[in-house]
Amino acid sequence: MKVKIGVVVTTQGPAALLGSSFLKAIRLAYEDLKDTAHRYDLVVEEIAGPDKAEPAIRKLIQTDKVNALVVGFSISGQIVKPYAEAAKIPLFCICSVGSVGDQIFTFTIMPLAEDEASQWIAEARRRGIKRIARLTQDYPSIDNHVRALKEEGAKVGIEFVYDPGIRLATHMMPYAYDSLKILVQGFERGDVLNHIRGMTEYDGTAGKITKKAGTGNFRSAPAVWVIRNGRPVLGDSVVEPMEAK
Repeated sequence: MKVKIGVVVTTQGPAALLGSSFLKAIRLAYEDLKDTAHRYDLVVEEIAGPDKAEPAIRKLIQTDKVNALVVGFSISGQIVKPYAEAAKIPLFCICSVGSVGDQIFTFTIMPLAEDEASQWIAEARRRGIKRIARLTQDYPSIDNHVRALKEEGAKVGIEFVYDPGIRLATHMMPYAYDSLKILVQGFERGDVLNHIRGMTEYDGTAGKITKKAGTGNFRSAPAVWVIRNGRPVLGDSVVEPMEAK
């Protein structure tokens, strides 16, 4: 059996670096497939911007007849979501907007905003941080994380004091890699949708991810990293708070 997995991602403009890295992760996961029962083909559509996904998804579903989808960026995921539902094929969006994963055929896999905010604020309190300067990107999923961070911080008296709106990129590569592997695992087991919806945990490349059976949002636990002797280490392995250098 041939299984086609469609990929939609922005590889131009301000998001080019992040989108190209996402695509490399997908292709790496594809190259790492070994001894599969089915033959898998990637059908990639590179788009000019996250909001330009509609023509690409129409082509993938109507012309290429893909069996599953992986999409980078939350804006693209929101556009693709109804098409995946109508075509009844599983969709993984590498984003942290929970509403994208709230339908039977749709899934998210990055840490949700609420999970990240809770972990971040707990670490900030441990270090005695009271005031935060925000450097972030004006983008729906990033805005969602900032909203959750502000809400969680307000509960314990942590204040945002600087917000210049500088654009920075964040990574989503491990989750792109994991999403393709999860889709292939589902196809290999014969019932991709029920397999993924029934999953409760997965040993991902960025650590264990969990999900309530029957739901669509995988919960990826955020982690705090610090720089020690010029190298990044997980915060749990550091006895005392360290400053980034």
